[in-house]
Amino acid sequence: MKFFISFLSMFIIPQVAFAVVTGYQFGGIDGVGGLSLDKRIGYTSVDKEHVINIEDCYAYQGGAVEIKWSLNRTPATGTKWVVKMSKPGGSCSTSDLTDLTGSCYEEFIVSEKELTSASNVKFSVALDPLMGGDCAAKSDKTTNIYIVINESGTISSETIPFEVDILAPEVPEISDVVEGETNLNVSWTDSKNESEDGLEYKIYYSDSDFDDTNKHLVESESGITAKSYQITGLKNNVQYYVAVSAVDEHDNEGLLSARATGMPVEVMDYFEYYKSLGGSEEGGCSVAKTGSATPFPVFLLLMILAVVLIRFTSAAFSKMVLLTIIAASLFSGPLYAESPQNMAIEIKFGPYLPDMDSEFSGLKVSGKNVAPFKEMFGNSPFLMSQIEFDYQFFHGFGSIGLGFGIGYSYLHGNGLMKNGEKSTDSTAINILPLNLSLVYRFDVLAKRFSFPFVIYGKGGFDYLIWWITDGVGNVSSYEDSSGKAFKGSGGTFGAHATAGVSLLLDLFAPSMAQTFDIELGVNNSYLFAEAIFMFVDDFGKDNSFNFSDNTFLFGMAFEF
Repeated sequence: MKFFISFLSMFIIPQVAFAVVTGYQFGGIDGVGGLSLDKRIGYTSVDKEHVINIEDCYAYQGGAVEIKWSLNRTPATGTKWVVKMSKPGGSCSTSDLTDLTGSCYEEFIVSEKELTSASNVKFSVALDPLMGGDCAAKSDKTTNIYIVINESGTISSETIPFEVDILAPEVPEISDVVEGETNLNVSWTDSKNESEDGLEYKIYYSDSDFDDTNKHLVESESGITAKSYQITGLKNNVQYYVAVSAVDEHDNEGLLSARATGMPVEVMDYFEYYKSLGGSEEGGCSVAKTGSATPFPVFLLLMILAVVLIRFTSAAFSKMVLLTIIAASLFSGPLYAESPQNMAIEIKFGPYLPDMDSEFSGLKVSGKNVAPFKEMFGNSPFLMSQIEFDYQFFHGFGSIGLGFGIGYSYLHGNGLMKNGEKSTDSTAINILPLNLSLVYRFDVLAKRFSFPFVIYGKGGFDYLIWWITDGVGNVSSYEDSSGKAFKGSGGTFGAHATAGVSLLLDLFAPSMAQTFDIELGVNNSYLFAEAIFMFVDDFGKDNSFNFSDNTFLFGMAFEF
């Protein structure tokens, strides 16, 4: 609506051409008589926009402002000046000092007088006529203040526009309130405000009813740009009233929507559901379960990583980063005297579906197999992403190295309500796998006879850091009937064995490979696929998640 009014005014209101005042400088705006001004009015000397909204309009009633300006030069002797003000949405003539016809107010703000000083020139403006005299007018118009100067017969002018935006946005309509655990997901539509720029929303909620007159007494969230919002921190089984208002770019807030109601309900996330079925995982670092204060394998992994990183010079690290950026330039070649080689990096991806339901094997409830992981997350694999750094300490009949890998996997599902139905509340399991491997690569044929395939094997230990989140993104927790509390996060140890084959790309573009080696120190580039057998269940402990899986990964590798 406001855009349409502004666009239409370009054609209805006459636009007068005028010359600007040479050396003009805006000096700022002060409230008269201690009147407090909001910053949106643009009261500093560098402000270009001057806005008055509905709240300001009521606050400024009966008040006035002092506007300051100056010239950065000395005006000619006998220079005259006046100040005119248009009505809201109107304009004044800037072609002479005496004309107040058209949509200009009938009185001058400053009658014709001599400009005796070039600095700290001031004049006062009453705000009621500037704002139109009616704060309930529901309009968005601009009032222009004109400083018009006659200097040696030359007329020039400057305009100070005040946008008087006293048009509140239309009322949105709540379309849905979805009940979750300690939360409500509220959605709304707002087709009437589609043309508004910079529109935001404010949502109000309370366990007792409210309206526009007392909304300031209830909880609210502001600055919402989407047409949905999740209210968190609520109490289950308590009815809440919710309403939404629209707020425009000038902070005008419209009326509240019709109130809607919703009651948060208990929802079980994955960890809660797992524990309620008798799951034995207790959360926390698995070593801590046996009484050890420090998880030694994690410490060992970190130490190995530190050693590997120390081996990297800053230049080598830069090369490693460049490899991930220019992955398309994979081709290099061994058909020349290569630079020294003792490092490798792998970037790999693949499907992953842990055997989380194995501890419930054969267990049935009401004739139905118990499988909480499958119920929450389904039976489709999700993506495993990993990066591995190898230090190759032996080169002879093949190469032997020590590898450190880190990855990330994420799986999202929906919680279950007490009646067994799916909730809109999300639950997720996050997995951060760390592994330490001994790596053997049989690259003899590739190096001696340019055979394009390299087979390899790996074996080592794993530590999977995991955490499970509930419907509001917090780490899950569970309390059993005895009052014992469990946290839905922890770590699980295990081992792995890997067999893979790499395709040496160097042989297909030897000149490019040579350039790659000379400029970046990359000896060989590979595409590879590998089968991995993971045994990650704290080495068979009963009170542990089972993250084991047999799967495959594929990716790119670089030796340097």
